[in-house]
Amino acid sequence: MTLPANSANTVHHVVVGEVIGIHINEEFITDGKVDWVKIQPLARMGYLDYTYVSQVFTMDPPRGEVRPEQIGEPTRAKKPG
Repeated sequence: MTLPANSANTVHHVVVGEVIGIHINEEFITDGKVDWVKIQPLARMGYLDYTYVSQVFTMDPPRGEVRPEQIGEPTRAKKPG
């Protein structure tokens, strides 16, 4: 899909797809999971800035009542009582 650009010399595209499989060297697998620190994937942050993964941490998702806007599905309000 081509998106509008702010210059005649610039083109922006969006590609939407589905990952159906991956291939990865076994040296980047630790305890059956992808080891992101070993791979150090590159990510563009904006402007001329890039970063890579050098540290990984885990965090539990927030707990609480799910609001419809969080999941994109309409729900009916619960009746009191």
